Amino acid sequence: MVEDEDAVAADIQRRLKSFGYASAAASTDSEALSIAREMKPDLVLMDIKLKGATDGIMLAQKLRDSFGIPAVYLTAYSDAPTVSRAKLTNPLGYLLKPFTDSELHAAIEIALHKQAADSKVRESEAWYRAILQSTSDAVIVTDIRGSIRFLNLTAEKLTGWRSSEAVGKKLETVFRITSENRRAHVDIPFPKIIKGKAHRRIAGHVLLVCRDGKRTHIEDSASALTDEKGKVIGVVLVFRDVTERNQLAIRLMTDEKMEAVEALANGIAVDFGNILGNISSYAESLSDSLLPGTSAHEDSVKITGEAKRAGELTHRLANIAQAIRPIQSGEVSPVRLSEALGDTVKLMEKTFTDKRISLATPDPAGFPVVMAHAGQMIDVLMNVFLNAVDAMPDGGTVSVNVAVRHIAKPNHRLNPESKGGKYAVIRISDTGCGMPRTVLERAFDPFFTTKNTGALKGLGLTMSNASVQQWGGWITIRSAAQQGTTLSIYVPAADMKSPARAAGGERLILVIDDDDACLSAICSHLKADGYKTITAKSPREGLKHFGKARIKPAMVILDLIMPGREGGREAFRMFSRFGPSVGIVIVSGFSRDFVRGYLGQGGWAFVQKPVEREHLSGVLSRAFMQRATSSTEIRHDSA
Repeated sequence: MVEDEDAVAADIQRRLKSFGYASAAASTDSEALSIAREMKPDLVLMDIKLKGATDGIMLAQKLRDSFGIPAVYLTAYSDAPTVSRAKLTNPLGYLLKPFTDSELHAAIEIALHKQAADSKVRESEAWYRAILQSTSDAVIVTDIRGSIRFLNLTAEKLTGWRSSEAVGKKLETVFRITSENRRAHVDIPFPKIIKGKAHRRIAGHVLLVCRDGKRTHIEDSASALTDEKGKVIGVVLVFRDVTERNQLAIRLMTDEKMEAVEALANGIAVDFGNILGNISSYAESLSDSLLPGTSAHEDSVKITGEAKRAGELTHRLANIAQAIRPIQSGEVSPVRLSEALGDTVKLMEKTFTDKRISLATPDPAGFPVVMAHAGQMIDVLMNVFLNAVDAMPDGGTVSVNVAVRHIAKPNHRLNPESKGGKYAVIRISDTGCGMPRTVLERAFDPFFTTKNTGALKGLGLTMSNASVQQWGGWITIRSAAQQGTTLSIYVPAADMKSPARAAGGERLILVIDDDDACLSAICSHLKADGYKTITAKSPREGLKHFGKARIKPAMVILDLIMPGREGGREAFRMFSRFGPSVGIVIVSGFSRDFVRGYLGQGGWAFVQKPVEREHLSGVLSRAFMQRATSSTEIRHDSA
């Protein structure tokens, strides 16, 4: 009780004691604040007129704000200004002096009851507020006019608005949504939501436009908010970020399509390859039995040629399956980007000339070395160039730019397996017709194409994207209708400079093969490329030459299957003990998969028989770079 008249204070305390209440009295604001702090009373009986600068209304507001203690005013004043000021402090009673015992007792009991009820409401509100704040869904509550009354933490994060800023603003100001496909503004059907009094989706496939302009895929629902009498008093909007879920669904759908493509490609490649083998065998046998120069002989030669062309198609189908299937870590090796791009440009020269397309490329001397699959790299570049050609039927320009960037946060949306580090960025731009958004969004979909002719159409970019992702990189496309296309390929860069062609001891290669014809053919290819060779017909003989050589060979070309105790596995083990100082290239009539299963993983390269010079040259170039990288790493570890 706060009362500055001692006699009145003593009388009221006597009455309180008779009602069974414990009480304490104060005559000033400092005394009242001190008692409230120490005793934490349930109620304050406040005289409005007090001595000093602070009156009872001001003191009651302090007690409510600081300690949450409600007040019942005891006063002789009931003028309008005083009552208006008192109402602002939300009192639980207003009793005019003089008052009877029953009036005082009733005022106190009603005040304590209201205080208990208000306390339960506050606890309930705090409970529900805690639930709404802790839920992972975003929640916005509005009044009947659409003004925001509440935002939980998740809604703050997704919209970019703090609750203190958003409360009082119209819902459309904070919750802005557009359609996913057309990117057009979507109106919130507020009257329908209120009328329906039930959960309903606002719109399907929508994007939430954050305060900073960022767009997020969301799933939403809204319902009318009613009071205990069923009267609609507002709207509750619940929404969640479904970006990751949508990306996972797209990725799973793409994986299923790619698995179907792989199965189709493998099946056709195997079965068709067997048929072609028979056709080639019969045609060659027929050609040998016919007189050269006759029409029949020429026809048989043509059959053999066509079978070879069909074999190339089969090889492309096999490459599709290889691009889809995860490659082994050993198949990713340092690749000279300058050589891969140069080889691709040579293959495209005639096409560019025929289609009146000019090519602008920078000086390849500064191109980095990248970690990739060499064969797939050429396929990727070829697919991009071919798409550019198709986009420019009346001619145009293709520009190539290469840069090296350190990327701390790679694009996990396009490749979740990518890691931070140094990347080579290959940008290929054309001045063609470009792609509208509807086409751009499906550019990597298997079998999606806008072209009407050609075999294997709709798989080029799909295969390219799959290959680059397997290397640890990703591809982005920027395009618009009639504005050309820029495709950026991000490939992990090798931690080394592009080495010069091998010299000195690295020009010496030991070739081991028990077949004289194969041995002679391989050595002929090597000499044409400027290498020196030492030959042997068995691993034991090869080891002897290796030990006697004044300059040790830097590379061993080893046939997988040879007679004697030292078969391919044993020979591989014998030369592997030299470590990365000697590179090993396996040659065999069997496939790479067979060799891998036979020898297991390891630091070796592979060339399939019959050995072609161009293929052998490329494999050796990559093997020397791989060897250089391994040696650098060993020296670094040792240091």
